[in-house]
Amino acid sequence: MPSIVHELVLKAPRERVFQAMVTPEGLARWWTKASEGQPQMGAEYRLFFGPEFDWQGRVTRYEPDSAFELAITKADSDWIGTRVRFELEADGAKADRFADYMLVNGSVEPKAFEVVALPEVSDHRPMVLEI
Repeated sequence: MPSIVHELVLKAPRERVFQAMVTPEGLARWWTKASEGQPQMGAEYRLFFGPEFDWQGRVTRYEPDSAFELAITKADSDWIGTRVRFELEADGAKADRFADYMLVNGSVEPKAFEVVALPEVSDHRPMVLEI
């Protein structure tokens, strides 16, 4: 699967953003319909997007208040092995307000990203991504 990079500037406390990235409750508020798992290395997560999209991932990176990564282990065949990574940065103008949501790797530098609408499932929101 090719890389998909979302850069988001968030106006929220760092701890709150990190909890939204790593806890099942947080993920279910913006990404999945429901999630289960523990934010710790090696833990298994259930990522429920709907009856036909009941996926799983393993935590392959966990740095408290900084980074979290899941390797997808159960999903549609083209998603198996995909890595979903979240990173918070605190440098310059982005201090404590930046989340980087990446699928696969960080080799793409997007020029712009904009969410156009907010339907029920976040992964299906219309987006403009300029590379």
